Amino acid sequence: MVGLDKGYYRLLEIKKDSLLDVLTFETVVENTPRVSIDLCLVCDDQVLLGKRNNDPLKGEWFTSGGRIRKNETWQDALLRVAEAELRLSSIVVEHFILMGIWDHFYNISALDQNTSTHYLNLAHYAN
Repeated sequence: MVGLDKGYYRLLEIKKDSLLDVLTFETVVENTPRVSIDLCLVCDDQVLLGKRNNDPLKGEWFTSGGRIRKNETWQDALLRVAEAELRLSSIVVEHFILMGIWDHFYNISALDQNTSTHYLNLAHYAN
C-alpha cells in the first residue's frame, strides 16, 4: 500500500491484485454487509478524526478505519488500518479495547448514488 498525503487525510492506493474485480465488488456491496474496523484514538479528551474522501459520507469527519479483508483476522486488520491510515507501525493490539459493534446504514455507496451500503463496524478505543 502506498499512502498519498493530502494534508487533512491520506488517499490509499492498494495493489490491484488485492482488490475484487468491479463486478464482484458491486455484487458484494449490493447483497452483503461489509465488516469494518474503526480506531477511536483519544488524547487530552480529543478524538482523532479524518475527513472522508469517498462515499458514503464523503467530506464528513469520521474515525479512521477500513474493511476487514477475507482471511484477515480483526487483529491484523487493526494493525493494517493503523499503518495505512495513520502511519502507526509500532502499536500493540492489546492496547485497544472493543467499544462495541454497530450497524451503519447508508442510502448511497462508493459505487453510485443508487446502491445502499451496510457496514458492520467493530469500533476500538485507545488513549
